[in-house]
Amino acid sequence: MEPDESRLEFGRIDPEQLTFEARGEFLREKGDDDGCLAVSADGGMVASLQQKDGQVELVLYRAGQPEQRLPLSTEREFEGIGNLVIAPQADRAYAVGFGSRPGEIEKRCDLIEIPLDGTPARFIPLFVPTASLEDSDLLCLQVGLSPDGQAAALASTYLTTDDAKVSADDCALFLVNLADRERSVTRVPIAQPQTTDR
Repeated sequence: MEPDESRLEFGRIDPEQLTFEARGEFLREKGDDDGCLAVSADGGMVASLQQKDGQVELVLYRAGQPEQRLPLSTEREFEGIGNLVIAPQADRAYAVGFGSRPGEIEKRCDLIEIPLDGTPARFIPLFVPTASLEDSDLLCLQVGLSPDGQAAALASTYLTTDDAKVSADDCALFLVNLADRERSVTRVPIAQPQTTDR
């Protein structure tokens, strides 16, 4: 290990014994900002989204294997990426992205579906914010998956308080049917929370 590297281990914690079973490790340069890390349900894989010059790639670390890098898309210019989750079947990862296609003015939030076999990522439109989103805003858009990996959910309510960044119409719980080939999105309206005076 070089002086400018740090070693991270990943694995599982036995909930009864509270013991850690290491499944693998990876090195990363000190100071790297990998954003959010996600660990597979069996503890055998870690995924990280890394952003550079408006482009994003998913980096996979699997026990006993070299790291694998999967570029998301050259057709998107990302301004930010939210939390990352790995599907229960460990065949896909999901995150929220904020950005636009090159040449487009309108920026939107998408649920990004990332197949781990290297096939192209899919961008599922959610909403268009009323203001630019920062990384801290995107972390408020926490993606959750159903135990069977057939549905994803996230809510935009945290972006509606104080300096609201979503419209009242987009204050909602977004449910994405991942079993549907079209990846249909159901928007469940939520009353916009009252703003507070600062």
